[in-house]
Amino acid sequence: MKRYVRLTLVAMLLLLFSLGMSSHETAAQTIGEAMVDKAKGLIGVPYRYGAASPQKGFDSSGLIYYLHKQEGISIPRTVKGQAQSGHTVSKSQLAPGDVLIFKDSKGEASISALYMGNGKAIASLPSSNGVSIQSVETNWAKKHFLTAKRYVGSTSSSETISSGKNNDNKSGSSRTNPSASTLADRIIKTAEKYMGTPYKYGAKAGSGYFDCSLFTQTVFAENGIKLPRNSRQQSQLGTSVKWGEWQKGDLLFFWTQATGKGKVGHVAIYAGNGYIIHTYGKPGVTYSKITDRAWKETYMGAKRVLP
Repeated sequence: MKRYVRLTLVAMLLLLFSLGMSSHETAAQTIGEAMVDKAKGLIGVPYRYGAASPQKGFDSSGLIYYLHKQEGISIPRTVKGQAQSGHTVSKSQLAPGDVLIFKDSKGEASISALYMGNGKAIASLPSSNGVSIQSVETNWAKKHFLTAKRYVGSTSSSETISSGKNNDNKSGSSRTNPSASTLADRIIKTAEKYMGTPYKYGAKAGSGYFDCSLFTQTVFAENGIKLPRNSRQQSQLGTSVKWGEWQKGDLLFFWTQATGKGKVGHVAIYAGNGYIIHTYGKPGVTYSKITDRAWKETYMGAKRVLP
């Protein structure tokens, strides 16, 4: 009888421990994803050595320091300090919110970046004129990778994250279909894996290039949704959405100099927080602010095609 009681107590303790670990890991992942979302909102903030704020700019470690500070997590300010602290993570275990450290030619820690997932990271670099999304699968990144660190282990900001505030929906409306929200997140993650893929008008599927409508068609197809091939056809689908009432996964349409005003010539995917993900010209697949003059002045409308 005593042996049975002891075994029961051990089993209960193991169960409680595993539940605690599970909730801890879930909270940590949520905080990491929240940092990634906030980092996206800083795209375009200029690089400035020694700076660590949206008002003054960021150097690479300043961006990482600022993002963690916003979540109530205290980390070292310098790249060297960030490389020497935190929990070391293997490449195979990387999760959104992890800090990637890259070395210089002398082998010393010189650049910090925030891992986004899908082989992408966000960093503030002088070579890219500030905060931007970079691939971590380039030859340079593989050669100069030094270590990865995880500082997300506190649930101190989990209340803020789960409080119901939604920065993607500034109009105050809310999604009534949780499955649509999940699908929209998958679509954005799919789109992000193609960041930097070059643009080519009339590109063919599988060519290694995209034009705007092939990009949206491909991203949605990988998530089980069929779209027509060109942007004008895509603009005829779904339900119209008013300016500012977009949700992740909505398609936004624009006229171009080639088509002229009143004719759809470009399509983008709304990614939340006032950003669209699309492809055009030199940058290829990239993020842009919908309020940037080039897009605000050529905007024609939006459609919601998610079920």
